[in-house]
Amino acid sequence: MIVSKSVQIDSALKDAWRVFADMSGIVNFHPWVINSPLLSEHNTGKGASRRCEFKDGTSIVETITEWREHEYMKMTLSETPAPMKSGTVSVYFCSMNGGTEMRMEMDVKIGLGPIGWIIGPLAVRPLIKTRFEKSVLSMDHFIKTGKKFDPKGNIVDTSSAPT
Repeated sequence: MIVSKSVQIDSALKDAWRVFADMSGIVNFHPWVINSPLLSEHNTGKGASRRCEFKDGTSIVETITEWREHEYMKMTLSETPAPMKSGTVSVYFCSMNGGTEMRMEMDVKIGLGPIGWIIGPLAVRPLIKTRFEKSVLSMDHFIKTGKKFDPKGNIVDTSSAPT
């Protein structure tokens, strides 16, 4: 199943890239992530890997497989929560009107056989799009204020603001 979503934010491309490319820093802005330990020796670039631990008790491993500084990164998804089996996600960055457009393209494999073929497009695709949009908007807010949104859109204080 292919999922695609674009979101435009006010933050400059260099700031959006710096915050998004920090593999252990997703916890600072992503509304559903409560912990993001590194699984690799390095925090950015090809080969960097993290485990995103979510509020609902699930987690996913993301590993960067392609990297073009300030333009895009591609990650493989593994150890995914059901009904996902595996996937890849590419995020593209483009400077636009003083801000940044971020476009996500995700290719995700949904399990559960014929049931997965139905719930994927009906439930999983809209959920992925919504979470991507909210996480990018929360990242934009974090860049500007050092605070993130929770899943309901409320502002949450974080321990450190970006430098």
